[in-house]
Amino acid sequence: MRHPHLDTLHKFGLSTTEGEIYLALALAGAPMKARDIAAATGVPRGSVYPILNALADKGIVLNGQGYGSEFAAIPAREALPRLIAAEKQKLEEAESLTAGLIKEIESKASDKKGASEANLVEVLRDPRAILERFDRLERSVKHQIDTFVKPPHFNRSKQPELENKLLQRGIRIRGIYEKSCIEDLGIKPFLDAWISAGEEARVYGGRLPHKMIIFDSHDILLPLIGRDGQMRALLVRNEELAETLILAFELIWEKSKPITPVGATDASPATLAPSTKQQASVNCRRGRSAQK
Repeated sequence: MRHPHLDTLHKFGLSTTEGEIYLALALAGAPMKARDIAAATGVPRGSVYPILNALADKGIVLNGQGYGSEFAAIPAREALPRLIAAEKQKLEEAESLTAGLIKEIESKASDKKGASEANLVEVLRDPRAILERFDRLERSVKHQIDTFVKPPHFNRSKQPELENKLLQRGIRIRGIYEKSCIEDLGIKPFLDAWISAGEEARVYGGRLPHKMIIFDSHDILLPLIGRDGQMRALLVRNEELAETLILAFELIWEKSKPITPVGATDASPATLAPSTKQQASVNCRRGRSAQK
């Protein structure tokens, strides 16, 4: 049966078996041999001697000499203050080491942080990894998305409602679209709904330099087409670079014309003349062919 004082002794720094053996000796009122201690506590005899030695080192048990010797407990009125003094000494030692340990841990954490910051630029080569990262960034955005929209388009038809959900959360979304791709099937089916939901969309009459998505003025996703025709993407986490690219975005934004949903009073790129639509379709097909 567990002795009710064991939990209290544990607070004085004694383990359960140390407490059991000390209590057995203290309550016996007389010295005991190891075999008698083992019988009284249920602690295996082979384990009794190391524990007795540990209690002797703590200064609360008198260790007998020689084989078959007897052991006695120091009275509680002396033993407990000794244990308190030992715990105080441990705390003082810990306090003296605290400042140095904090400095060392923070220094190592800073080194690791520096190593991670050295990898501010991540190269994504697998199209699936690019789409996955785009989706994750889009879902975790907190304030704003600014984007250049041009081929090759991400396949957003799988989750056409996601942008509407972002807009409902109060996320500001601004998109500059290449005029040649307004009719592209990766964009056209959803554009009216996005604009109606609150996306700020403009069309640029010229050729956008590249695709670009900036999340929260910090994370930049740059899908690029290599000379081999394969799409790669750079993910850059840097506020200063994002600020520079936003300046370029604002410049092109001012040179672009607002897009209005079909049925609005203003002319809408979604209702281009047939000849312009045909050329736009050709240009978009060329853009998709370049990524293959």
